[in-house]
Amino acid sequence: MANKRIYQTYEDEVELRQLIYNIIIKRHYIYKFVIAFAMLTAFIFSGYYFVQLHNEDYVSKAKSEYNIDLTVYENKVNVLQTDIENLRNQLNEQELYNHNSLLMKINPYDMYVASLVYYVDSEYQIIPENTYQDIDTSNRIISCYISYLTGGDAYLQLAGPDAEPESTRYIKEIMQVDAEYSTNMIKVVIKGEDAESCRSMIATIKDGMQTTYKKATELIGDHKLLVINENIYPTIDLDLEQQQNTSREYVTSMSAMLQTNSIELKTIEEEGKPQWVYSWQGVTKSIIKKVIIGSIMGFAVAVFLIILKYLLSDKIHGTSELQKRVNLAILGSVPRDSKKTKALDRLAYYIGNIQIKSSNQEKRIKVIAQSILTFIRTKDAEQNQVALVGSVSMEDLAAIADKFNHYMDSAEKCFVPVGNPMLDLSAVLATEGIHFVVLVEKQDISTYSQVYRECERMNNLGKEILGIVLLDVDAS
Repeated sequence: MANKRIYQTYEDEVELRQLIYNIIIKRHYIYKFVIAFAMLTAFIFSGYYFVQLHNEDYVSKAKSEYNIDLTVYENKVNVLQTDIENLRNQLNEQELYNHNSLLMKINPYDMYVASLVYYVDSEYQIIPENTYQDIDTSNRIISCYISYLTGGDAYLQLAGPDAEPESTRYIKEIMQVDAEYSTNMIKVVIKGEDAESCRSMIATIKDGMQTTYKKATELIGDHKLLVINENIYPTIDLDLEQQQNTSREYVTSMSAMLQTNSIELKTIEEEGKPQWVYSWQGVTKSIIKKVIIGSIMGFAVAVFLIILKYLLSDKIHGTSELQKRVNLAILGSVPRDSKKTKALDRLAYYIGNIQIKSSNQEKRIKVIAQSILTFIRTKDAEQNQVALVGSVSMEDLAAIADKFNHYMDSAEKCFVPVGNPMLDLSAVLATEGIHFVVLVEKQDISTYSQVYRECERMNNLGKEILGIVLLDVDAS
């Protein structure tokens, strides 16, 4: 394996889970930034307001601006409240109309129309040989009938004896009266839901016209009231459909406007009136707000720096990333000493997909040592010594070598701590006569560049690198 390539073709890929894990684990940095920014904000704005409170010109100008803002706020609230009240009234009136209107209840595609045409004959004649002619009372008589039909009497009769006075407006919508004085004709048209209702209303009108006929005869003079046409027929009224749709759309439009204005008013009221800042109470509230904003800024800056450091860091963060970037076997990982984890740590481990179940560190070391020795024996090598090299301290190498040798079957020390071949020439000399090498690195301490250089140095010396052991990993 002397010249084996140890670089993997690797594209930087940031795993979101690992990123979030890194942020939570390093939350103590976030706490420090939040506290620092909060204190700095409180200090800066406390000094700022202290200076401003003792500047009379500035306070006077601020008071004037405050009064203007307060007037604008109150005017806006009053306008919105008035608009909301007017919209509610209009909406209630329109909904009441849509519910009670006879015209709204008629199906424009299945409606009936009753037509009743009268002719008024006053028996007026012009006598040519007479110098003075009799007065033509036709117009007066027709006006008398029109007064009955449109003056309210006919509406009340059609509405019924127990109807409310305002119900007459709904009758007026379905009844149309036209008078042609030149021809002495009176035409009454009534719209209804069905033929029966139209027939009943026509009968009521005819009774009322007969009553009016008696009064007109008594007060104005003799005449004849003749029905020349009476008919009930089904029809379709597209104009009525448009009118109904307009009424319903008006309700929808008013509801939308009412909701919009209500939301706007609620938003303004939640924001509250403009506060007079330059009082001690106002200054305290303002500083508290600024401190909260400063804390949020501190949190954002801390998270940004943690992410930036993570992305730019060349340190080994775990075995999964190490396996992707280095073409060497991961012989094993030794976890940190077990300790009681906090809730946030457990959450971080869960997000980072890191197992936190308790594990025997000594058992893990024994398994790693025996697996290395078994691998060497399969090589049928003349000697089975293994040099431990790496960027960790000599004390760490000696400690892990002692633990590895402790679990060997023979009394011979198979694992020899050598040191860092990049910094210590004696480490290079110590590898003479030893063919096999194991790199020992530490998570969040050792870097990939160090691993690459160590591998190149060992390859140049003709050593066979068995793999890497990673110390102080998060998994336990």
